[in-house]
Amino acid sequence: MIETELSIPEFVSKWTEEKKVVWEGDRLLEVRDNTRELREKMAMASKVCLIVVGPSGSGKDKLIENLDPECFESVKTATTRPNDRTVEQEKDPYIRMTKEEMLILDDNGKGDFVEITDYVDFYYGTYRPEIERALATGKIPIFKVDWKGALILQERQLGGERVFKDMALVVLFICPTDCNRLAKNMIKRDVWGRVKEVSRNQAMTRVKKKMLQAEVDLGAMKEVAHFIAVNEFGDENLKELVMEVETLLLGTLPLTGKY
Repeated sequence: MIETELSIPEFVSKWTEEKKVVWEGDRLLEVRDNTRELREKMAMASKVCLIVVGPSGSGKDKLIENLDPECFESVKTATTRPNDRTVEQEKDPYIRMTKEEMLILDDNGKGDFVEITDYVDFYYGTYRPEIERALATGKIPIFKVDWKGALILQERQLGGERVFKDMALVVLFICPTDCNRLAKNMIKRDVWGRVKEVSRNQAMTRVKKKMLQAEVDLGAMKEVAHFIAVNEFGDENLKELVMEVETLLLGTLPLTGKY
């Protein structure tokens, strides 16, 4: 077992005491300093998108998979990571590319990628044609990126990126309350769920790197997030979280200006 000294609930509690974050429902926290600007954008926006951020194993995929498919459309991420998990063999949730292919398509930031970041030995990127596909459905697009990617997407919007025209970008950070569970999730997926070509030692090395990265990710939470989703794991928690996120994005919570 990987041990961690991360203590998530304590610093979230500190922020609530300082009024830097406030509860919006039972599972969502609003980061007040960041949503002030979001409110202004919402007043002028005709569309909204959801950017989901959080450490590996925090429950991003579970949340996205359970949002109403009639209203939300996931934007596939491109990655240089090989398809090395058994759960991804039948239905691949990523667009697989080599590093060389990704960099050629990116063309130094002028090509088909809106953002590219490196995360634990591999590159991940938001592919413009995939964004356009999701937007064409008329649903709310969902991006799954790391915190650096979230900042880049916001910067690209400020720089006039055309796919984000008239759109409000809502950043939701998935914050797990149990870091031992976080480590277990990583081990279940990356170690026990690995394909046979990946050794156990290779998989465990990656998990250890991800746990170190989780500290960095959580440290950036208050800087990038508009809302923090407190994930205690479990089916009941997931149902409540999905309901509150859907309510938030579909217009009956603060994004409508009803503060």
